[in-house]
Amino acid sequence: MRTMKTSHFPFRIWACFSGLAIAGIMAITPAWAQSTSFNAGGAGGGSIIVGADTRGCGSALAGAMRYNASNNKIQICLPVPGCPNIGDACANGEVYVGTSPDTGLPMFMTTAAHQTTGPYGGSAQTGNPRCDAGSTAATCRTGAANTVALAALSTVQTVPRYCNNLVAHGYDDWYLPSRAEAVVLHQMHASIGSDMIDNEWYFTSSEAAGDYVWTVNSASGMSWHEGFKGNPLPARCVRNGERYNWVNWGG
Repeated sequence: MRTMKTSHFPFRIWACFSGLAIAGIMAITPAWAQSTSFNAGGAGGGSIIVGADTRGCGSALAGAMRYNASNNKIQICLPVPGCPNIGDACANGEVYVGTSPDTGLPMFMTTAAHQTTGPYGGSAQTGNPRCDAGSTAATCRTGAANTVALAALSTVQTVPRYCNNLVAHGYDDWYLPSRAEAVVLHQMHASIGSDMIDNEWYFTSSEAAGDYVWTVNSASGMSWHEGFKGNPLPARCVRNGERYNWVNWGG
């Protein structure tokens, strides 16, 4: 008796059919329609998103599929390769440094090629909320908001403006880290090593009184509230983001 050879052929037909069906459903779904998600099939399967959807690809959508009308592609939400661990360089060159104490999201920093060194900028007190010694003010941790506020001032704050305008590693949402976020950079540098200058004081976006901003030492993690704005110190820009991206199915 001849035995039948098993293969993955039926599965391939199903995968092809399901992909075409998804594309067809999504192509005819009005752009104003609310998106709907349903499970794609068992353990390990993500969701299939039907309808208009603008959510970013993150851990909550890992494995999900959607149709992107802008490039006529089916996309899957997958982890960014190459940087699963703190201190790892991602495929685009940015370095995963840990979690931002402000947003709770993964935080990335630029490489040394994008480090800036020089005076901070206009030395007068800007009038923005201060992060005083022992303070729990929001500006002690909100690096992104601090940077936007400082970069917009007419009295040029050179270092915050540099990070605010930076385009590097494929992103343009860089900012100067707050005091609390700069401590995360120190923790990564001290435990794993990095291309930051060792035992150097780095500028932050958390202002102190008068002509000073907080600086954080890369080796010790010590914070110092008398980093004079006129001193030429280094600064490293950071950004937040999920370590996932929408990837075109089939390239």
